[in-house]
Amino acid sequence: MRVVSHSHRFSPADAATCWCVAIIFAILAICVVASDTAHLLDLDHEHVSPDKDRGGTSALDRTRSVIERQRRQTHSHVEMGRKARHLHHKHDRPVAAVYRGPVGCEGCSESVAKLLRDSPPHFRVHYLGPDETHDVSPQTLSHLDLFAWPGGGDDQNADYLKVANYTKALRDFVSGGGKYAGFCMGAFLARGQASNETFFGLLPEGSWVSSERFEKNAQVKGDEDTIILTDWTFHTGPKKGTTERDRWQYFQDGGLVHLGPNVPPQTIIKGHYTSTNDVCSAIIPYGKGQVGLVGVHPEADKSWYSDWNGTNPQGIRFDIGHDFIDTLWRADELQAHPVPSTTTSTLPTGTSTAPTR
Repeated sequence: MRVVSHSHRFSPADAATCWCVAIIFAILAICVVASDTAHLLDLDHEHVSPDKDRGGTSALDRTRSVIERQRRQTHSHVEMGRKARHLHHKHDRPVAAVYRGPVGCEGCSESVAKLLRDSPPHFRVHYLGPDETHDVSPQTLSHLDLFAWPGGGDDQNADYLKVANYTKALRDFVSGGGKYAGFCMGAFLARGQASNETFFGLLPEGSWVSSERFEKNAQVKGDEDTIILTDWTFHTGPKKGTTERDRWQYFQDGGLVHLGPNVPPQTIIKGHYTSTNDVCSAIIPYGKGQVGLVGVHPEADKSWYSDWNGTNPQGIRFDIGHDFIDTLWRADELQAHPVPSTTTSTLPTGTSTAPTR
Protein backbone atom coordinates (compact mmCIF):
# COMPACT_ATOMS: atom_id res chain seq x y z
CA MET A 1 0.00 0.00 0.00
CA ARG A 2 1.31 3.36 -0.90
CA VAL A 3 1.54 5.93 1.89
CA VAL A 4 0.48 9.34 0.76
CA SER A 5 2.46 12.23 2.33
CA HIS A 6 0.45 15.37 3.05
CA SER A 7 2.76 18.36 3.13
CA HIS A 8 1.60 21.78 4.38
CA ARG A 9 3.09 25.04 3.34
CA PHE A 10 3.45 27.75 6.04
CA SER A 11 1.22 30.54 4.78
CA PRO A 12 1.33 34.23 5.84
CA ALA A 13 -1.93 33.71 7.71
CA ASP A 14 -0.37 30.92 9.77
CA ALA A 15 2.59 33.15 10.65
CA ALA A 16 0.27 35.92 11.80
CA THR A 17 -1.62 33.46 14.00
CA CYS A 18 1.61 32.27 15.65
CA TRP A 19 2.71 35.82 16.34
CA CYS A 20 -0.63 36.60 17.98
CA VAL A 21 -0.40 33.53 20.20
CA ALA A 22 3.18 34.41 21.20
CA ILE A 23 2.20 37.97 22.07
CA ILE A 24 -0.72 36.76 24.20
CA PHE A 25 1.52 34.40 26.15
CA ALA A 26 4.11 37.16 26.66
CA ILE A 27 1.46 39.52 28.05
CA LEU A 28 0.20 36.82 30.42
CA ALA A 29 3.75 36.15 31.64
CA ILE A 30 4.37 39.86 32.29
CA CYS A 31 1.12 40.11 34.26
CA VAL A 32 2.07 37.15 36.44
CA VAL A 33 5.54 38.56 37.19
CA ALA A 34 4.12 42.01 37.92
CA SER A 35 1.55 40.51 40.26
CA ASP A 36 4.21 38.55 42.17
CA THR A 37 6.49 41.59 42.40
CA ALA A 38 3.67 43.81 43.63
CA HIS A 39 2.88 41.25 46.31
CA LEU A 40 6.48 41.31 47.50
CA LEU A 41 6.69 45.10 47.45
CA ASP A 42 3.51 45.37 49.50
CA LEU A 43 5.28 43.54 52.31
CA ASP A 44 6.97 46.81 53.26
CA HIS A 45 3.59 48.00 54.47
CA GLU A 46 2.47 44.71 55.93
CA HIS A 47 5.56 44.09 58.03
CA VAL A 48 6.82 47.50 59.14
CA SER A 49 4.94 49.81 61.48
CA PRO A 50 4.90 53.42 60.22
CA ASP A 51 5.65 56.25 62.61
CA LYS A 52 2.05 57.46 62.48
CA ASP A 53 0.59 54.01 63.19
CA ARG A 54 1.75 53.54 66.78
CA GLY A 55 -0.65 51.09 68.39
CA GLY A 56 -1.82 49.53 65.10
CA THR A 57 -4.73 50.15 62.75
CA SER A 58 -7.73 48.24 61.49
CA ALA A 59 -5.73 47.45 58.36
CA LEU A 60 -3.79 44.95 60.44
CA ASP A 61 -6.94 42.88 60.96
CA ARG A 62 -7.67 42.89 57.25
CA THR A 63 -4.16 41.73 56.36
CA ARG A 64 -3.50 39.35 59.26
CA SER A 65 -3.85 36.23 57.12
CA VAL A 66 -1.48 37.65 54.51
CA ILE A 67 1.11 38.43 57.18
CA GLU A 68 0.87 34.99 58.73
CA ARG A 69 1.33 33.34 55.34
CA GLN A 70 4.43 35.43 54.73
CA ARG A 71 5.89 34.52 58.13
CA ARG A 72 5.83 30.88 57.04
CA GLN A 73 7.73 31.50 53.84
CA THR A 74 11.17 30.00 53.31
CA HIS A 75 14.51 31.80 53.43
CA SER A 76 14.52 32.05 49.64
CA HIS A 77 11.25 33.97 49.75
CA VAL A 78 12.76 36.40 52.24
CA GLU A 79 15.67 36.95 49.87
CA MET A 80 13.19 37.61 47.06
CA GLY A 81 11.57 40.21 49.29
CA ARG A 82 14.96 41.83 49.89
CA LYS A 83 15.61 42.03 46.14
CA ALA A 84 12.15 43.44 45.52
CA ARG A 85 12.77 46.07 48.21
CA HIS A 86 15.87 47.25 46.39
CA LEU A 87 13.95 47.42 43.11
CA HIS A 88 11.21 49.41 44.81
CA HIS A 89 13.61 51.90 46.39
CA LYS A 90 16.01 52.29 43.50
CA HIS A 91 14.69 55.79 42.90
CA ASP A 92 13.08 56.30 46.29
CA ARG A 93 14.14 57.17 49.83
CA PRO A 94 15.85 54.34 51.74
CA VAL A 95 13.92 52.63 54.52
CA ALA A 96 14.94 52.49 58.18
CA ALA A 97 13.34 51.29 61.39
CA VAL A 98 14.03 52.23 65.00
CA TYR A 99 13.50 49.92 67.95
CA ARG A 100 10.82 51.27 70.29
CA GLY A 101 10.00 49.30 73.40
CA PRO A 102 10.81 48.61 77.07
CA VAL A 103 14.58 48.51 76.44
CA GLY A 104 14.68 52.17 75.50
CA CYS A 105 14.31 55.55 77.15
CA GLU A 106 11.29 57.80 76.73
CA GLY A 107 11.56 59.92 73.60
CA CYS A 108 14.86 58.36 72.52
CA SER A 109 13.40 56.37 69.64
CA GLU A 110 11.58 59.40 68.29
CA SER A 111 14.74 61.54 68.41
CA VAL A 112 16.70 58.92 66.47
CA ALA A 113 13.85 58.66 63.96
CA LYS A 114 13.91 62.42 63.38
CA LEU A 115 17.68 62.37 62.91
CA LEU A 116 17.31 59.63 60.29
CA ARG A 117 14.60 61.55 58.43
CA ASP A 118 16.56 64.81 58.47
CA SER A 119 19.95 63.31 57.56
CA PRO A 120 21.13 63.47 53.92
CA PRO A 121 19.75 60.02 52.94
CA HIS A 122 16.29 61.21 54.17
CA PHE A 123 15.16 57.80 55.38
CA ARG A 124 11.56 56.74 55.54
CA VAL A 125 11.36 55.66 59.17
CA HIS A 126 9.24 53.05 60.95
CA TYR A 127 9.20 51.61 64.47
CA LEU A 128 9.63 47.97 65.45
CA GLY A 129 9.13 46.49 68.91
CA PRO A 130 6.96 44.24 71.08
CA ASP A 131 4.33 46.95 71.54
CA GLU A 132 4.36 48.12 67.92
CA THR A 133 2.32 46.75 65.05
CA HIS A 134 5.33 44.59 64.15
CA ASP A 135 8.30 43.34 66.11
CA VAL A 136 11.91 42.79 65.10
CA SER A 137 12.10 39.62 62.99
CA PRO A 138 13.87 38.27 59.91
CA GLN A 139 10.81 39.19 57.85
CA THR A 140 10.55 42.81 59.01
CA LEU A 141 14.30 43.39 58.81
CA SER A 142 14.40 42.00 55.27
CA HIS A 143 12.55 45.11 54.07
CA LEU A 144 14.94 47.59 55.67
CA ASP A 145 18.14 49.28 54.60
CA LEU A 146 19.08 50.36 58.14
CA PHE A 147 18.02 49.42 61.66
CA ALA A 148 18.72 51.73 64.62
CA TRP A 149 18.78 51.04 68.34
CA PRO A 150 18.35 54.13 70.56
CA GLY A 151 19.50 54.94 74.08
CA GLY A 152 18.06 53.13 77.08
CA GLY A 153 18.76 52.11 80.65
CA ASP A 154 22.01 51.50 82.51
CA ASP A 155 21.86 47.72 83.07
CA GLN A 156 22.94 46.23 79.77
CA ASN A 157 22.98 42.63 81.01
CA ALA A 158 19.41 42.74 82.30
CA ASP A 159 18.13 44.67 79.30
CA TYR A 160 19.78 42.35 76.81
CA LEU A 161 17.95 39.35 78.26
CA LYS A 162 14.68 41.08 77.35
CA VAL A 163 15.66 41.29 73.68
CA ALA A 164 18.03 38.33 73.31
CA ASN A 165 15.59 36.71 70.89
CA TYR A 166 16.49 39.41 68.33
CA THR A 167 20.15 38.38 68.20
CA LYS A 168 20.18 35.97 65.27
CA ALA A 169 17.86 38.13 63.17
CA LEU A 170 20.06 41.19 63.68
CA ARG A 171 23.27 39.31 62.94
CA ASP A 172 21.81 37.87 59.76
CA PHE A 173 20.45 41.27 58.72
CA VAL A 174 23.80 43.03 59.07
CA SER A 175 25.98 40.21 57.74
CA GLY A 176 23.68 40.04 54.72
CA GLY A 177 24.29 43.69 53.85
CA GLY A 178 22.13 45.71 56.25
CA LYS A 179 23.29 48.62 58.40
CA TYR A 180 23.00 48.86 62.19
CA ALA A 181 23.13 52.22 64.00
CA GLY A 182 23.64 51.94 67.75
CA PHE A 183 23.18 55.03 69.93
CA CYS A 184 24.47 54.77 73.52
CA MET A 185 22.58 51.66 74.73
CA GLY A 186 22.43 50.54 71.13
CA ALA A 187 26.22 50.72 71.04
CA PHE A 188 26.58 48.75 74.29
CA LEU A 189 24.29 46.02 72.96
CA ALA A 190 26.42 45.58 69.83
CA ARG A 191 28.87 43.60 71.95
CA GLY A 192 29.63 43.46 75.66
CA GLN A 193 32.91 42.84 77.42
CA ALA A 194 34.46 39.39 77.25
CA SER A 195 33.45 38.73 80.85
CA ASN A 196 29.81 39.55 80.14
CA GLU A 197 27.31 38.62 77.47
CA THR A 198 28.44 39.16 73.91
CA PHE A 199 24.95 40.65 73.41
CA PHE A 200 24.08 40.99 69.70
CA GLY A 201 27.63 40.01 68.74
CA LEU A 202 27.97 42.64 66.01
CA LEU A 203 31.66 43.30 66.64
CA PRO A 204 34.60 40.95 66.02
CA GLU A 205 36.03 39.03 68.95
CA GLY A 206 38.33 41.24 71.00
CA SER A 207 36.22 44.36 70.47
CA TRP A 208 33.47 45.59 72.78
CA VAL A 209 31.80 48.67 74.27
CA SER A 210 32.15 49.79 77.91
CA SER A 211 31.38 52.90 79.97
CA GLU A 212 33.66 55.86 79.39
CA ARG A 213 33.07 57.24 82.90
CA PHE A 214 35.08 54.43 84.49
CA GLU A 215 38.21 55.24 82.49
CA LYS A 216 41.18 57.00 84.05
CA ASN A 217 41.14 60.72 83.23
CA ALA A 218 37.53 60.54 82.04
CA GLN A 219 36.01 64.01 81.90
CA VAL A 220 32.68 62.84 83.35
CA LYS A 221 32.77 60.39 86.27
CA GLY A 222 29.06 60.14 87.09
CA ASP A 223 25.93 58.91 85.34
CA GLU A 224 24.18 62.29 85.26
CA ASP A 225 22.85 63.97 82.13
CA THR A 226 25.54 66.39 81.00
CA ILE A 227 27.77 67.25 78.05
CA ILE A 228 31.26 66.07 77.19
CA LEU A 229 34.05 67.25 74.90
CA THR A 230 34.76 65.23 71.78
CA ASP A 231 36.92 65.45 68.67
CA TRP A 232 34.87 64.59 65.60
CA THR A 233 35.99 63.82 62.04
CA PHE A 234 33.52 64.64 59.27
CA HIS A 235 33.47 62.29 56.29
CA THR A 236 30.48 63.83 54.51
CA GLY A 237 28.78 67.15 53.93
CA PRO A 238 30.27 70.66 53.80
CA LYS A 239 32.76 69.83 56.58
CA LYS A 240 34.05 66.70 54.84
CA GLY A 241 37.73 66.19 55.62
CA THR A 242 37.61 68.31 58.79
CA THR A 243 38.31 67.12 62.32
CA GLU A 244 36.71 69.50 64.79
CA ARG A 245 38.30 69.40 68.20
CA ASP A 246 36.55 70.21 71.47
CA ARG A 247 32.97 69.75 70.32
CA TRP A 248 30.46 69.54 73.18
CA GLN A 249 28.02 66.66 72.84
CA TYR A 250 25.18 65.40 75.01
CA PHE A 251 26.36 62.59 77.28
CA GLN A 252 24.76 60.26 79.79
CA ASP A 253 26.92 57.31 80.84
CA GLY A 254 27.96 56.81 77.24
CA GLY A 255 30.18 54.11 75.86
CA LEU A 256 33.67 53.91 74.46
CA VAL A 257 34.39 51.53 71.62
CA HIS A 258 37.31 49.17 72.23
CA LEU A 259 38.69 48.14 68.85
CA GLY A 260 40.61 44.88 69.03
CA PRO A 261 43.18 43.36 66.67
CA ASN A 262 40.49 41.60 64.61
CA VAL A 263 38.80 44.81 63.52
CA PRO A 264 38.82 45.15 59.72
CA PRO A 265 41.31 47.75 58.45
CA GLN A 266 38.48 49.57 56.65
CA THR A 267 37.00 50.63 60.01
CA ILE A 268 36.18 54.35 60.11
CA ILE A 269 36.91 56.18 63.37
CA LYS A 270 34.38 59.00 63.66
CA GLY A 271 35.17 60.53 67.03
CA HIS A 272 37.17 60.47 70.27
CA TYR A 273 36.54 61.72 73.79
CA THR A 274 38.88 64.69 74.08
CA SER A 275 40.00 63.99 77.66
CA THR A 276 41.00 60.34 77.17
CA ASN A 277 41.28 59.99 73.38
CA ASP A 278 39.04 56.92 73.70
CA VAL A 279 36.94 56.14 70.62
CA CYS A 280 33.39 57.45 71.05
CA SER A 281 32.18 56.54 67.58
CA ALA A 282 33.20 54.16 64.82
CA ILE A 283 31.80 52.38 61.79
CA ILE A 284 32.92 48.77 61.51
CA PRO A 285 32.31 46.33 58.64
CA TYR A 286 30.42 43.18 59.62
CA GLY A 287 29.99 40.58 56.91
CA LYS A 288 28.51 42.39 53.93
CA GLY A 289 27.03 45.09 56.18
CA GLN A 290 28.13 47.89 58.49
CA VAL A 291 27.84 48.58 62.23
CA GLY A 292 27.80 52.24 63.26
CA LEU A 293 28.24 52.96 66.98
CA VAL A 294 28.18 56.24 68.88
CA GLY A 295 28.50 56.62 72.66
CA VAL A 296 27.24 60.19 72.85
CA HIS A 297 23.84 61.52 71.78
CA PRO A 298 24.11 63.54 68.55
CA GLU A 299 20.33 63.18 68.21
CA ALA A 300 19.60 65.15 71.41
CA ASP A 301 17.32 68.12 70.78
CA LYS A 302 16.32 71.06 72.98
CA SER A 303 13.88 68.99 75.03
CA TRP A 304 16.71 66.76 76.24
CA TYR A 305 18.55 69.75 77.69
CA SER A 306 15.36 71.23 79.15
CA ASP A 307 14.77 68.10 81.23
CA TRP A 308 17.81 68.91 83.39
CA ASN A 309 18.12 72.67 82.74
CA GLY A 310 21.30 72.09 80.77
CA THR A 311 22.86 74.05 77.95
CA ASN A 312 25.34 73.47 75.16
CA PRO A 313 27.84 76.37 74.95
CA GLN A 314 28.17 75.81 71.20
CA GLY A 315 24.45 75.55 70.58
CA ILE A 316 22.32 72.52 69.79
CA ARG A 317 23.39 71.38 66.36
CA PHE A 318 22.84 68.19 64.38
CA ASP A 319 25.75 68.32 61.94
CA ILE A 320 27.56 65.55 63.83
CA GLY A 321 24.47 63.34 63.91
CA HIS A 322 23.80 63.84 60.22
CA ASP A 323 27.43 63.07 59.40
CA PHE A 324 27.29 59.89 61.50
CA ILE A 325 24.22 58.64 59.64
CA ASP A 326 25.46 59.68 56.21
CA THR A 327 28.88 58.10 56.79
CA LEU A 328 27.23 54.85 57.88
CA TRP A 329 24.98 54.92 54.84
CA ARG A 330 27.91 55.54 52.47
CA ALA A 331 30.44 53.45 54.40
CA ASP A 332 31.29 51.06 51.56
CA GLU A 333 32.23 53.96 49.30
CA LEU A 334 34.11 55.88 52.00
CA GLN A 335 36.04 52.83 53.17
CA ALA A 336 37.22 52.21 49.62
CA HIS A 337 38.29 55.86 49.25
CA PRO A 338 39.40 57.23 52.66
CA VAL A 339 38.90 60.94 53.31
CA PRO A 340 42.03 62.89 54.40
CA SER A 341 41.39 65.31 57.25
CA THR A 342 42.65 68.61 58.63
CA THR A 343 42.05 69.92 62.15
CA THR A 344 40.27 72.97 63.50
CA SER A 345 39.38 73.95 67.07
CA THR A 346 35.86 75.07 67.91
CA LEU A 347 36.00 75.37 71.71
CA PRO A 348 34.48 78.72 72.74
CA THR A 349 36.83 80.92 74.78
CA GLY A 350 36.43 80.45 78.52
CA THR A 351 34.63 77.08 78.31
CA SER A 352 36.78 74.29 79.70
CA THR A 353 34.63 71.94 81.77
CA ALA A 354 31.29 70.25 81.27
CA PRO A 355 28.43 71.58 83.41
CA THR A 356 26.75 69.08 85.73
CA ARG A 357 23.44 69.05 87.54
